[in-house]
Amino acid sequence: NASVVFHDNSTAGNGTFVTGRGSGNGNGSVQLYDAASAGNANFTISGSGGGILFDMWGGTLSNATLTVNGGATDSSDTFARIHFYSTADQASLVANGGLDMGQIFFQYGATAGEATLTANPTTVPNGTGGSFQFSSGASAGDSHITANGAGGTGNNAEGLLTCMGGTVTTAANATNVATGGAKGGRGG
Repeated sequence: NASVVFHDNSTAGNGTFVTGRGSGNGNGSVQLYDAASAGNANFTISGSGGGILFDMWGGTLSNATLTVNGGATDSSDTFARIHFYSTADQASLVANGGLDMGQIFFQYGATAGEATLTANPTTVPNGTGGSFQFSSGASAGDSHITANGAGGTGNNAEGLLTCMGGTVTTAANATNVATGGAKGGRGG
């Protein structure tokens, strides 16, 4: 499995990074540690084998764009994790549905800062919508979060925002928007 890793004060600059399924069973990944910055880079994370394909253990997304696309096969959720006091800063994050969901997790004191977060529904019949989850002391900060409704029927087709972990996990200062569904689909 190939990985692009940023450490210390390194930056992704204005780069474009695309991960996906390789020639074997592995997926590529992007990892940020320490005080690394995603800069103004564009990251597109897609995986048909599922797993954590974008992992932040510190640092900032700065003004980057992170798009996580749901898996193309059943049981292949695609994950991005932002944790341990990392921040999304002013980035744009998009979680798209697929046959299985694209999920972006904020955990362990991480914050969305002033980022724009969009959870989109699946466009695949019987698929699962994109999802943001805040847990374990994470904060949505002053972000703008939109969970878009499904364009058709399905059990979990809509975009989703979940906050769990008691009073230490919060979206209290964030702007949260849930759009309605269409053609019988549930709202976000």
